[in-house]
Amino acid sequence: MADLRKFGFDQLAKMLDSASFKRRFKVDMLRAQKRVGSRFQDDVRERINDHKYAANSLVTVLGKGSDTPLVAGGDLFGSVTWNAEPFRIQLGVASIRLKSGRLLAEVLHNGATIPVTPQMRKALFARLSKSARRRLASVDGPKPFWTIPARPYLGDVFKSRSWRSFAQRQYADAIHRTIRFLASRGSK
Repeated sequence: MADLRKFGFDQLAKMLDSASFKRRFKVDMLRAQKRVGSRFQDDVRERINDHKYAANSLVTVLGKGSDTPLVAGGDLFGSVTWNAEPFRIQLGVASIRLKSGRLLAEVLHNGATIPVTPQMRKALFARLSKSARRRLASVDGPKPFWTIPARPYLGDVFKSRSWRSFAQRQYADAIHRTIRFLASRGSK
């Protein structure tokens, strides 16, 4: 960092010129936002791959053919996204909207209890094989609700001390980079 004692007031005023500062800070903040977004995406995908969440129910296993929570065809994994602007960042999942109006990613993240209608039951059992239907009926029996356990793959990252510390360092570094750049220009 530049030693401000070496500057006179003219150089300090030039260095802290609001238009110059804003232009340069915008560039440095966009770089920081991109690093934060990329790290967020990597960390969420790592959480999804950890498989540390509650096991899938038998209905889910039979319906999607996998007992791995949150992972089927890679749709959720591929939908983790971010969008950065210099002073705004959006982090999340590009999700499909269910018939109920809720976002699928939200349901998977927060969990839900879904009342089972006769139409839902009919559609589910139409997709299952005869042997799977017998197994499902003997193990679970008919239930009036399906419970989807919470799997907070986004919340876990947002609460993570390492991700928050990383983001804070990126923003602090953006401020320092801007000041260093302007200080080097002000000393000329």
